[in-house]
Amino acid sequence: MNGFENAHNYNFNVRTFYKAGPAAFNIHFHPYYEVLYFLDGDVTINIADIAIQPKKNDLFFIPPNTFHMVSPNKGEVLYSRYVLQFADLPNMTAPHKALFQNTFMLNTGSASAIKNWFHRFETYQSTLNPEDFGLFDRELITELLFLLSATEKQNLVGSESSIFSFIINYIDNNFATIQSVEEIASAAFISKSYLFHLFKERLETSPKQYLQKKKIVAASILLRQGIAPSEAYRMVGFSEYSTFYRLYIKHFGIPPTKDFVK
Repeated sequence: MNGFENAHNYNFNVRTFYKAGPAAFNIHFHPYYEVLYFLDGDVTINIADIAIQPKKNDLFFIPPNTFHMVSPNKGEVLYSRYVLQFADLPNMTAPHKALFQNTFMLNTGSASAIKNWFHRFETYQSTLNPEDFGLFDRELITELLFLLSATEKQNLVGSESSIFSFIINYIDNNFATIQSVEEIASAAFISKSYLFHLFKERLETSPKQYLQKKKIVAASILLRQGIAPSEAYRMVGFSEYSTFYRLYIKHFGIPPTKDFVK
């Protein structure tokens, strides 16, 4: 499974970056869920076309294949956060799973149970041996999800009047059929050069790279669902398997067959 170092398909860490400049952060997609719990720092969190300057104890829930990045607001800054990434929603009922299909945020300042969860998970992980912790680590993740589902939250939705919001939504909803950057520019009634400018200004990437990453991560999700690479590459909109294969290795570091679950 891409990106996980344990058998239970999750990552958890608390990390503080000191004097971290732009080089410490990068744009990314991935085929799993992420919970980012902000602790400190003068940064902006970008999720698709939404940019937020977080406050202490802000929590962000990010579904699979959703672009996100953190950028310092001025030069080199301190940035501290907890991150939990996991591959599925363990022991969750269908109604609860439906709550986690969209990006949302909440401030845990008045939600002490959520704040305490991160401290407990970190303590258990650092003090117990992996075998003992592995007996209940996934149950702890389920507990967090139920706590989040029962807490008032704010769905993060971009402004419908924004050209860039339209572009991101258009790509996210049509990436499997889009074959060129020109199609995106035409749909937004703007020039190709202005489209490129918007992506560089807002996301520090190009529209072509954004589109390719959406396709690659979507393919990874299909592979884990049992769709063979020979089918998955067509389903996400690649016309040639060789291009898909090369980009998959470039993005994940392994060939698509390694992520294929038979």
